[in-house]
Amino acid sequence: MFTVAQRRSEIANATVLHGHSSVAELAAKFEVTQETIRRDLKALEADNLVHRVHGGAVAPVQDGKPAASEPDFAQASLHNAPEKLAIARAAARLLPEPSGSLFLDAGTTTAAFAGEMANCYQDQRWTVVTNSLPAAMTLSIAGVPGINLLGGPMRTYTRAVVGEQAVSTLDALRADFAFLGTNAISERHGLSTPDPTAAAVKRAMVQQANTVVVLCDSSKFDRDYLVTFAQLEDIDVVVTDTNASPRFLSLLRSHNIEVIQP
Repeated sequence: MFTVAQRRSEIANATVLHGHSSVAELAAKFEVTQETIRRDLKALEADNLVHRVHGGAVAPVQDGKPAASEPDFAQASLHNAPEKLAIARAAARLLPEPSGSLFLDAGTTTAAFAGEMANCYQDQRWTVVTNSLPAAMTLSIAGVPGINLLGGPMRTYTRAVVGEQAVSTLDALRADFAFLGTNAISERHGLSTPDPTAAAVKRAMVQQANTVVVLCDSSKFDRDYLVTFAQLEDIDVVVTDTNASPRFLSLLRSHNIEVIQP
């Protein structure tokens, strides 16, 4: 039996994967009424995850092409903004002192974390490798040295560098920490994201880091997206907000994951 969040995540993934979805087919698949599916599609459209049409939905379109099932950077930055800032501040306590190497993933929560890195920077000698243009800009403007932006094609609406060149570079590196974002996290499918190219970069960061820290607000819990890039066993720390359910936090701890909240 799917929760509302799980059902909507599955609908968004299927719509992007196939290009369209039918209200009648979705209602039969999830064993709910067609009116329930229409409410799901309305909520997903509000988050720019699908575009409703007569009888169903199609994948959202951006620059004349179907977009991945995630909002653009500006939209995503506004979603749960106070929680993301609190998470960033809590995660800043994990920064190595006085020096250390770290991978910094793309995303709005990790961009907020970059802001906290800039705020607390003094004379640390960090080496930062990131695929996030906003994070790189924030750190460089603050005068933080040792910032390395991965090369490769950039996704315009998430402002993330992806692709084979970025993955190849990461495969040759090793970092003390990886600070990652995720679109979803669940017991069954681990950490997942809609886009395979973004997942490849995240996966490389996980594999090449000694300690993996995931920064995500609790709206990402018990959800799944198209591509899994890590299992719960790959994660060392999850930094989340105070709205997280005790049940899910207990699940994380049962996998030997340290949970940090503001």
